[in-house]
Amino acid sequence: MSTARRGEMDVTSREVLEELKCPVCVEYMVPPIPMCQNGHNICNTCRQKVNQCPTCKEEFSQSRCWLLENVVQKIKFRCQYYKEGCEFVSTSQFIKSHEADCPHRPFNCPFAVVVTKNSCWSGHVSGMWDHILCEHTAFAVPEAEKFVLKLDCARPGPLQCALPACDETFFLVCRVINMDLCCCVLYVGPEERASSYKYWVTMKPRQASEYATVCLPTKSYFADVETLFRNGECAVFSYAFWNRGRRALSSNMMSFEADIQCQVMAVPAFRKHTYSVGVLN
Repeated sequence: MSTARRGEMDVTSREVLEELKCPVCVEYMVPPIPMCQNGHNICNTCRQKVNQCPTCKEEFSQSRCWLLENVVQKIKFRCQYYKEGCEFVSTSQFIKSHEADCPHRPFNCPFAVVVTKNSCWSGHVSGMWDHILCEHTAFAVPEAEKFVLKLDCARPGPLQCALPACDETFFLVCRVINMDLCCCVLYVGPEERASSYKYWVTMKPRQASEYATVCLPTKSYFADVETLFRNGECAVFSYAFWNRGRRALSSNMMSFEADIQCQVMAVPAFRKHTYSVGVLN
């Protein structure tokens, strides 16, 4: 059972923690804690990167500093992202696993995670939209609380854009695979919050009477998009359907709608082809 609690550390813990900082990375040392032949300590991560003690230049011993490790296990650490607003405080046993999933940790730009795989920005998720507005032109602005996106039916290449909704950032990805149109909305933020939202994608050609709507829970933007498409875990509109709408157009540009809402109750487990199809009056 976790011993974690929220709140500030006491004065003694803060003073002791200053003595527990690694001389190389200045992060707090947690077990296992190596030491050199003179008894100086270093964190285990930095120990793998250096051959000599950074304090005295002596070689490292094969022993661990058990005394310091015992002290560390009794100290309460605050999350390294406390300056970003995290109030989590816990022992070394739990702090690293928390920091790995901390909602205040830095997040990468969705264009880098989903599209290019090359980092272009990393920071608190609250500042991500400012980066997108400044550095990327592929974003959509809602019209009457829905996003209206356009697809060039003559050249239906990949489509990806950022969507601001529910005070969060989402990322829409569309592909034409085996002539079917596949759409997926991804949540940009902590993975555990992805299922808190659901999205609708509606294909409704303006000159046609038919429409189709697919509703699914959002996936995390850390998910592999190609796997989602391959497994059909996305909105899929058959070529027969969207091509009928294409023939009703006077141009090659077809529009479709995306709507994102906060999840108020659990969405059923994913089932392929969960369509709502109808005819407009």
